[in-house]
Parts: sequence; C-alpha cells; structure tokens
Amino acid sequence: MLGRLTALQLLSLRSNDLSGPLPADLLCLPALAGLHLQCNAFSGALPTALVGLTALQVLDLTFNAFDDAVPSALANLTRLVALDLSNNSLFGRVLYLGLPALRFLNLSNNRLDGTVPASLLRFPDAAFAGNNLTRPAPAQAPPIVVALPPGLVAPPPRGGGPGSMSHLDFGAPRPGREHNHQAAILAIAVGGCVLGFTVVALLLLAFCKSSREGRDDETTGGSTVVGKGGEKKGRESLESKAVIGKDGDDNRMVFFEAPSLAFDLEDLLRASVKVLGKGAFGTAYRAVLEDTTTVVIKRLKEVNVGRHDFEQQMELLRRIRYDNVVELRAYYYSKDEKLLV
Repeated sequence: MLGRLTALQLLSLRSNDLSGPLPADLLCLPALAGLHLQCNAFSGALPTALVGLTALQVLDLTFNAFDDAVPSALANLTRLVALDLSNNSLFGRVLYLGLPALRFLNLSNNRLDGTVPASLLRFPDAAFAGNNLTRPAPAQAPPIVVALPPGLVAPPPRGGGPGSMSHLDFGAPRPGREHNHQAAILAIAVGGCVLGFTVVALLLLAFCKSSREGRDDETTGGSTVVGKGGEKKGRESLESKAVIGKDGDDNRMVFFEAPSLAFDLEDLLRASVKVLGKGAFGTAYRAVLEDTTTVVIKRLKEVNVGRHDFEQQMELLRRIRYDNVVELRAYYYSKDEKLLV
C-alpha cells in the first residue's frame, strides 16, 4: 500500500509498537526525503535495499532492536544529511562511509567495535559513545634531520670524547641564555606598560584641554536675550542667561540669531496656534504671531532637568544643520514650562 505513494517525501511512524523487519514497501519510495521510525521494536538487519531511497536526507532508526552490522550500502545515500542509528544492538566494524553531505551522525549505545573510519573522524566522540570504538592516533610528523655543511665541524664539549655527538644537541637550554631571555621579556613588558601609561596620560590631557575650550566657546559664543516688549539685551554668557531665566521672569526667552526674531512669551500666548503632532516628549504647534511671523513650537513635557544641563543641550541642538531637521532658533526655560522654537 505504501509503495504506491511515489510522491511521498516525509514518513513518520515514530513511537508506535511496530516490530519485525522493515517492510519492503518503505524501501520503494523514490521521492522519500525523511524517514522517522524511532521508538519502535523493529529488529533484524538493516536492509541493503535502503540504497533504493536515493532522495533520502534524514534517516532516524534510534531506539529499535536492529541486531546486525551497519551495511556498507549506506554509502550510496549521497544526499543523506542526518543519520541516527543509536540505541540499537548493531555490532561489528563501521565500514567506510563517504556521505559528503552528512552533517549529523549518532551511532552511540550499540555494540560496535574497531576503529572509527577516517571518513567519520570529523564527528565528535559523543557520536560513538557506548561502543568499543577507538579513534586512530594522529599521524606524527617525521623528525627533521639537520645536516652540517662539509667542512663545518662544531667543537666538542668539555669532557666529551672525539666521537661524542652531545655537542649537536641544540634543544637543551643553557642556564645563562635562559636567564637573558627572561630578562629581555621582562624589559619589553615594563617598557610596554610605561608606553601605555604615557599614551593614556596624553589622551587625558588632550581631552581636558578640548573640554575646557568647548566650555569657553559656549560661554563666549553667546545668544541674544530678548525681554518683554522685544527689548534686546545684547550678547549674554551662559551664566547671565541662567540669571535672566529664573522663576519670576517667566516671560523671557533666549534667542539664537536674534536679529531675525524678537518676541517674548506673551507674544506666543497671543499667537494663533495649530497642533502639528504629538510625541513621547511633547506636542508641536504651528504659531502665527501678530506680525505674521510663523514659527514651530515644541512644548516639552515631563522633562526634569536642571537649567545648566538644559542650556547645554540647547547649545548642541542649535549646531545641528541638516536638510530635513528644523533649525533651533530660540528656547524658553522655567521650572514648569520648557519650549523649543
């Protein structure tokens, strides 16, 4: 019946109580790629007719009662990727299995003996555990013979006879030479540590210098502070901006490039606004002032930072120049309100 399923690609009869030899119908499925018969009671020899499953890629016969040798016909299953014959009663030697596509192999817990063939040495020891299989010892490289040029004769060692060859023993370490070698390694290590500390110190000095210069630029670069009524206060340092922006002077704003903009918080409150969008950090508005000046205002929410940190972040934001990023022109800071213009 199964032999008529010529297009069958996967067959799983695992964990049943099937017994006896493998049915002949299972071995006549030319398109079969996966055969899973584990955890049954199949017994006898592995049939050589398995070679007829030319498309087979996965063969799982673990936890059965097969009690014969591993057939050499398995070498003809050239597409086989996984082979699991563990926990059976297979015995004898494992013959050569080429199987170039094989990536998984498990022959553990059988009664196999002999030497693991060279074609299977790429698999770990766990694949052969529970057997009497041994791995061949790795081949040793032949000794290298150093021939002295004609006429070059090394002086004999002290106390050595004319025929002694002990002076040709280049492998024995000499106490003086070993001591010099250790001293050289120690000197190199100490020199490397000193050089490393020097480089780190220079980098720290350069970083501190650049940070100091950056703070000087921020304090001297300045911004123009405009008060109520559009009165220009001139260029102010970060310290003076912190004084003007205290609570109690809530209608003061800090502008970058003040000649093009001059308004205060009251002007924004009287402006015609439209919600552009809401995000995780606040809401964006389009505001049209009384003098038809149009700006975009970002009203921040749940931003609990000090004035100094906030001003530093604003100095960084105003330096961003990108085609798709709106340039920061001004900001407002108070304890309860923070705006970006």
